[in-house]
Amino acid sequence: MPPRPADTRLRYSDTPRWEAAAQRLVSALREQADDDARSRLLERVAARFGDEHYLGFVQLLCAVEHFGDPRARAIVADALAGALARHRLPAGAIPAWGAHSFGPPALGGGLAAAGAMTGTRRLGPVEFLCASLLQPGARSAPQREEVELALRSVIALVGASRRAVQLYVERIAVHADDPLQGTLSRRTRDTLRAIATHWRDGDTPERIVRRGLAAGLSMPA
Repeated sequence: MPPRPADTRLRYSDTPRWEAAAQRLVSALREQADDDARSRLLERVAARFGDEHYLGFVQLLCAVEHFGDPRARAIVADALAGALARHRLPAGAIPAWGAHSFGPPALGGGLAAAGAMTGTRRLGPVEFLCASLLQPGARSAPQREEVELALRSVIALVGASRRAVQLYVERIAVHADDPLQGTLSRRTRDTLRAIATHWRDGDTPERIVRRGLAAGLSMPA
């Protein structure tokens, strides 16, 4: 069971709870029979955090990268590859670009409250982090240094599986070239395009993130 949602801040943590949660995830994935079962397990773990705390699921991946040995990281990366291949990568909801931010569900009479979200798209960890930083109104907007650290950790974790890297780079490149019905801003798409390019070229996670964010942050809002 992951740490409680209230404790899921987006940053490295050396608390025993996060280390234990990472160990439990690795152990549970190791016990699954095949990629389909591992994909379902990842979905269940993400669902325990819920949309409000999707960053907690990202933090759990970061904890695996931070605390796990090479074998543990490979187990999780291979599970992510299986989920990517099945289009079942656990994803978090982001407001469409230009939509109002998340607000109360609705007022009496069925009218949406001012500021209620008018459209969403579900994004995987890398895309979600970039959109959270670069798009006004995104839920749970973290600080830039937290996003950089999390992006480096997720990219390094995925890098433990060559298949996961290939599939995730393909996914990001598609998102970068498709406005996703208005979900992603130009800044976010330029960042994702640069991340895909440098990741495909085999750059280090540090260089991938630095160059990706530089591409997005150099654009006008």
